Amino acid sequence: MTVSRIWVYAEATDGNVATTTLELLAKANELADTVECVTAAGADVATELGAHGATKVYTVGGTDGKLVGPTVAGAIAAAVEGGNAPDEGEVGKLIAGITGEPVPDIVWDGVTRIPEWFSWVSAGNRVYIKEAEDTTFASLKMISQLLLPWSSSPNRDIADHAGSLPEPAPVKLAQEAGS
Repeated sequence: MTVSRIWVYAEATDGNVATTTLELLAKANELADTVECVTAAGADVATELGAHGATKVYTVGGTDGKLVGPTVAGAIAAAVEGGNAPDEGEVGKLIAGITGEPVPDIVWDGVTRIPEWFSWVSAGNRVYIKEAEDTTFASLKMISQLLLPWSSSPNRDIADHAGSLPEPAPVKLAQEAGS
């Protein structure tokens, strides 16, 4: 399977690219003609990423002391809206063959542990989605596809995943035991 372009999120700490990022770049280079990276680490890691096969590096700033996810996701969304989306390639064709077109905004493989497939899933183990009303969704229900391929189709009802995780119980630290 060859795709035109794959994006890799490049993690780095103190100017050193994470080994997991380098492993992802190596695999992406086997699968795609072009590999592009998105990083919050700044331009100083671009040379190392390029040496490991990245053809373009997008850097996002303003993440000092903050979670990088929202900033990186915003940068990727802006690039997609600007016409620079990664290729759907074979994976996109596979998903479209199961869900139909257009491919949903959120695609979940639907894999759960086998006991949960037979019964309900506890609130702490459910997948919750909180997105804009016009967001499209599909659970591919892969276990059902494997076990009952003749009677299974994707679930496109995002309402099945409405809600939020239960509030975790407070943690009592060892130094608080005497108080």
